[in-house]
Amino acid sequence: MPLPDRPDLSPTVAGAAPADDPSGDGFGVRFRVRHTTRYDYGEDVSVSHHLLHLTARPHPRQRVRRSALTILPGPAVQSSHTDYFGNTVTYVAMQEPHRQLVVTAESEVEVGPPRRWTLRSRHPGSRCAIRWAA
Repeated sequence: MPLPDRPDLSPTVAGAAPADDPSGDGFGVRFRVRHTTRYDYGEDVSVSHHLLHLTARPHPRQRVRRSALTILPGPAVQSSHTDYFGNTVTYVAMQEPHRQLVVTAESEVEVGPPRRWTLRSRHPGSRCAIRWAA
């Protein structure tokens, strides 16, 4: 069991994917990630506003299978948008007095293998291959 407030990085081999995997294509390694941020205030806070950048994002080597935010106490206002860089930004506002705020982000992502890049020399017939972990 993971320690509280520590990431839970639990890989599963693609061949052992859960039955609800619609593709079943063995894309890569799956990770379940949980991140919790906890604010404990010394006294009641009447109103608080937050911008959260905690949602997993797709990438050519990463498929987002599931991503969810749990916010306690529940926000009175919540909205999301995609920023200029492609990241999901979630705005939340708590409008009731509270002494604690707990935000938990849970994601399941599948990460594919590094791409193979081939560099070609300017000299005909000369090639070299490198592995690029980008």
